[in-house]
Amino acid sequence: MRIGTEPPLQPLPSTVLVALMGCLGCAEVGEVLNAARGTGDVVRCRVVPAPDQDLQGSLTIGVPSTGDAQGLKALGYLVNVTVGRDGFSFTAPDKTDGTGSLSLPGFSEADFTWSKQGCDEVELRAAVTVTGWVDRGGVGGVMFVDVCGSKARVDDEGHFSTAGAPSGRCLVQALGWDGDYLVSGPAQDLVLKVQETEVLNIKFPDYRVGGLGIGAVPTDGGLRITKICRSSGSYEAGMRRGDEIVAVEGQSARGWSLRELQAVAVGERGTTLSVRTKRDELETRFEVQRTNDCPESMWDAGSPSQ
Repeated sequence: MRIGTEPPLQPLPSTVLVALMGCLGCAEVGEVLNAARGTGDVVRCRVVPAPDQDLQGSLTIGVPSTGDAQGLKALGYLVNVTVGRDGFSFTAPDKTDGTGSLSLPGFSEADFTWSKQGCDEVELRAAVTVTGWVDRGGVGGVMFVDVCGSKARVDDEGHFSTAGAPSGRCLVQALGWDGDYLVSGPAQDLVLKVQETEVLNIKFPDYRVGGLGIGAVPTDGGLRITKICRSSGSYEAGMRRGDEIVAVEGQSARGWSLRELQAVAVGERGTTLSVRTKRDELETRFEVQRTNDCPESMWDAGSPSQ
């Protein structure tokens, strides 16, 4: 049984790094890449279910964590791999651990974490083709369909297709970006079956959308406003940069991501929603009108609470 990698780990071309990073800290980048050419220990990983025969695929191995300061963690090394009954192995970057992703024909992409001692058990899930059409309704701009993390772009005719969706239970949702807001379409909870093609029809609402007109980051208690449009309903109601959103429409915002906030806040333009914020430990409730189309010059990223 042949288990291993071929050829050796290869770094991303320097031209790609420059394009992605603007050559920020090029000397340090070079040192990180040279230290990660696969001179470390051999990491062995099990897969479930074990394949009946050897499968040829590829791995993306994460860059050493020493590169985090330069934003390198998202980059990686691409290496060919043979997966057999006993799993697979690869030569790790020296003195580090990280993440990886296994790609095999006929299976959805499988993410895992690894260290010099080994890696997580990697689950193989047969890939399913999901295709269909999206009725844009009143939503313009870029649109794609998220099928359990496998994203498919919606073309000009409204058609989409992906062959990399994992079998089993899966949440499917269309998302649109109109230049101001990420608009979530209706979500569908499906069970995708192997060797079947799922055909979906997704419809967005016919109305024009609006939202809060803010930028925000998660906090322990909700989401803190990092910028706000001065022509938005939020600003006109009295909300300011630095305020912490603690509830929307009576729902606590504790633990929310920005996408979860958008799912509640984005709706028909001109309608209102209730937002509760905290400033200097004092909570205030605002009735905010959903708006859209904020000119670049109207974004306030100045001092908090001004």
